[in-house]
Amino acid sequence: MRPNPTEEDHVRLELRSILLLAAVVVFIVAIFVDRNPLKWIAAGLALFAAAFLVSETGIGRRLGRRRL
Repeated sequence: MRPNPTEEDHVRLELRSILLLAAVVVFIVAIFVDRNPLKWIAAGLALFAAAFLVSETGIGRRLGRRRL
């Protein structure tokens, strides 16, 4: 039996995670699109690169409630 959930049990959603998920969605769309799949692939690569830039520059702070 699991004890009561604490604040540490919540999923941390960071900007990097959001960008990586968006890149995956764009790549999946690129598989099924009939017109201009290269534009979708380019957008997916841009999101993928942005995810790493965000983490390297420190812009990607955790989203959500702030702890006081």
